[in-house]
Amino acid sequence: MLEVVSQDSVTPGVYGHAAKKLNFGEAGIPDFACPARVNAKFSAELSDLAIRGHLAIGALDISRVDIRLDHQGLPCLIEINTLPGLTPDFSDLCVIARAQGISYRDLILEILYLGAARFGLMALLPDMMAECWPIMPSLTSHIHMPLLR
Repeated sequence: MLEVVSQDSVTPGVYGHAAKKLNFGEAGIPDFACPARVNAKFSAELSDLAIRGHLAIGALDISRVDIRLDHQGLPCLIEINTLPGLTPDFSDLCVIARAQGISYRDLILEILYLGAARFGLMALLPDMMAECWPIMPSLTSHIHMPLLR
């Protein structure tokens, strides 16, 4: 779970376009906390909201769910991005995966595995990928478990 702290960014209080296009280290970029600085119970509530949102729209495989807290601290789902960015060490999904100990390579493989599983192609993958990756990573603990947890 990634927390965007934007009070001191070029778009204070909002993770706006001007802030999103900045590179790490540039003036005005928001701070990021990953994992988010929330207690375990609230983290579970936010994860549940994100998963329910993902399932409600029929999203497949992965999504990035954006949640904002209102002035009373109540979570409001604001966006479900079914095609999140995958720029290594920059895109939110990649940052979240890295914080959970998932390498960029394994993240991409996981996305491929999820798509292959939907089409019943998992049995074919070891033969298809043997030349490229003789030892396939064991990511089964993450399949069907969004990266939010």
